[in-house]
Amino acid sequence: MKKFLALIFIFISLFSFAQDRKIVGSQFITTLFIDKNMEKAHALFDDSIGKQVAPEDLKSLEEQLEGQLGELKNILDVNNEKDTYYFYSDFSKTKLDIQITFNDANKIVGFYFVPHKVFKKEEDKTEVK
Repeated sequence: MKKFLALIFIFISLFSFAQDRKIVGSQFITTLFIDKNMEKAHALFDDSIGKQVAPEDLKSLEEQLEGQLGELKNILDVNNEKDTYYFYSDFSKTKLDIQITFNDANKIVGFYFVPHKVFKKEEDKTEVK
């Protein structure tokens, strides 16, 4: 019984850990592109990247990207590989992934704009016999 409870606790912890990162990543994207609150977006960074990227840099980046990609319409899907999450995003001119990497404290340590990466869903992974 103790092993069963321990397994349930571990599963719940891992699930909530992933959910936290989805929330933080979505919050970062929304704060940057919709709310245009660079200070709040900057606060989601780990100190290591926060020292390298100022809120003014985020403002400049957001303006450049909006000119190239158009306005953010929606986040279509979220996938991950370990600490890196891919937020498949729909902009008015294109769709692409915003790749965000997190540290153990769920702080952002890197973000990139990359072509969409297709992930196999769980139902796609099952083998039909």
